[in-house]
Amino acid sequence: MKTRLILFYFFLSSLKLVSFAQTTAQSLTLPEGPSLSGLSFVDSTLGFACGFNGRILKTTNSGDSWQELSSGTTSQINGLVSINAEMVYACTESGQLLSTSDGGLTWTSEQISNVPLTKIYFHHNRLFVLSENGNLFINPQLGFGNLTIPIGGPWANLDQMFWINDQLGFLMADSTHAFAGQTALYRTTNGGNTWNRVPKIQSREGSFSDTIYRDFCWNNLHHIDMLPDSSLLMAGGYYLGYIWKSTD
Repeated sequence: MKTRLILFYFFLSSLKLVSFAQTTAQSLTLPEGPSLSGLSFVDSTLGFACGFNGRILKTTNSGDSWQELSSGTTSQINGLVSINAEMVYACTESGQLLSTSDGGLTWTSEQISNVPLTKIYFHHNRLFVLSENGNLFINPQLGFGNLTIPIGGPWANLDQMFWINDQLGFLMADSTHAFAGQTALYRTTNGGNTWNRVPKIQSREGSFSDTIYRDFCWNNLHHIDMLPDSSLLMAGGYYLGYIWKSTD
């Protein structure tokens, strides 16, 4: 019995030596309202957030307080990007591109798609708007010449864009059905003017009869990054995770 008590004591002592990393993040106080889905900061103090029911918020003090802006729409806003303190763009579930040139005081709306717009990016002085049916919109409203590129097809939910440098970038087209594991990857080497699908790396497991999907399935690719030696790392997976490395 005494031996068991001693062992129990050492067990409790060992627990005291275990330390867990504690986060310093804290929830900020926001005006009460619908869920938020996007965030973009111009600098360390000025930023914008967007969300459901046309919600757009603005902060000028690093997020300590937020002002509710009137976007002029009740549609869900899926993403936004702040180019500078005055110019901000946002995309909506109803296919609208919202823009402001006065820091969010007033917003204009342009219908550029008949399906949901999923994400929005600004890279190398160009605006890229992703949609749910595989269309990529480049430079709408910016005055540099609009361009629409059909990518993936009607099954494709254009989901993420990754830029390695000014000219080299990747675009992920993901199936709208999470369990399908259907993902296609596209690559540009000219700043987004043209895109080519990257050949398959791994076939989807468990779907031996589905040869079409296996030709370009990436099993839900989630992120791409570049190492100092110019090789690419690609992370993904829906149920089982994986990391691919490419040296070319």
